[in-house]
Amino acid sequence: MTLSSLSLICLTSLFGIPLTYSVNLFKDSVTNPVIILGIGGVVLVLVALIPYLYARNTDIPKRDPYFYVWSLFAFACVVDLIIALENDGIIHSFMAFYLLEGEPYLKTTHGTFINYWDASVHFGLYMYILTQKSYNEKYRKAGLYWVGSIVNSLLIILMAGLIGEYGVRWPILLNTPYLFIPVWMGYKFLTEPPKQQTYGKRLDTDQKETKPILERPGDLMFIAVFLAAIGAHILRAAAVLESSSEVAKTYIREQEPYLVDDVAFPKAQMLLYFFYYIPYYAMVILDLLYPSGQAWVIDWSLIMAGAVGEGQFSLIGASLHPSTRAASRLPPGNHIVFWIINGTLFIVHHLYAYRCVTMTTKHVAVVVAETSNGRSALELTPDKGLLYDKISSGGVSSESRKYNLRNRRNRQFDHL
Repeated sequence: MTLSSLSLICLTSLFGIPLTYSVNLFKDSVTNPVIILGIGGVVLVLVALIPYLYARNTDIPKRDPYFYVWSLFAFACVVDLIIALENDGIIHSFMAFYLLEGEPYLKTTHGTFINYWDASVHFGLYMYILTQKSYNEKYRKAGLYWVGSIVNSLLIILMAGLIGEYGVRWPILLNTPYLFIPVWMGYKFLTEPPKQQTYGKRLDTDQKETKPILERPGDLMFIAVFLAAIGAHILRAAAVLESSSEVAKTYIREQEPYLVDDVAFPKAQMLLYFFYYIPYYAMVILDLLYPSGQAWVIDWSLIMAGAVGEGQFSLIGASLHPSTRAASRLPPGNHIVFWIINGTLFIVHHLYAYRCVTMTTKHVAVVVAETSNGRSALELTPDKGLLYDKISSGGVSSESRKYNLRNRRNRQFDHL
């Protein structure tokens, strides 16, 4: 019986359970960080090699260009779940050696929630992507969300390792492929459209007929929330940079003392919010005021939703977890400001991404499929008339040989 691609990746990822337990049996002999780095490197190579050796002589379809990459990342999800469960005392004797000598900052509550997010959300995204039959729009949107989420988590881990109380050890280099591969894949997602896709081109008349912002209450709400988010990020960045402002000091003392915890995870997250997220908010506000219809709006809304979702999940969880230092936990009293700021940041990015993906405007639907001689395009006019045009390999349209099939094919496109 031939395993499906989904089953193969799942079984390969489960290899992490016996592997971590077996290596932990020799924890007294494995104390040198360089040896731990070497063991980790060999394991990563094996995890990527197992699916390749099995799939090369089987009929498993290789439509996904990143098939073997998902094997590597799914394996990391299982290992991260083991780390998180061991940190919470649910299991033991799996990753104790690694947490002590390899990446001790993962023992923190923030590291625990980063691992929980990876083991649940990221693993679910891998399984969803592997169920897609081709490198299509659904695959791409899930991939963009994943890129934002995992890049944010890896940047926080690397920055906290550099500036936090635990310092840097050689095994931190095991995280580098998990950072550079998503960055490279994100670049591919943004610059190379799927080989087979349906995308929308906003008509020029739509841009002329766009309602004023005051007549678009939904967009006006997003502008107000993003402006408030800019203020919140400035305040929290000032707080973690030890501003002498009384407002920043009061906010830290009464709302989020965890931001100045010595583990440096929250400090790294606040600095990312300040330097990279605020410019994004400015671009989004400008696009909401003067809609451009550009593809980057949808793509980056998914990337940022994944990044903020992971960041806020870990930040909120660590602020509430009983294992966090008492001085850094959410203080007793009224927490409405804490929940308004952190809850709104988490929710609004997902709502905005949903709005961008599902936004209904007058579009020309275009289906593009690769052929051996060039590309063929099927264009659906705004009144659902089907037009056929042959495009040469040079990308230039041939002479207009168009057939209006509106009467015969209208039923086929009722769902559009």
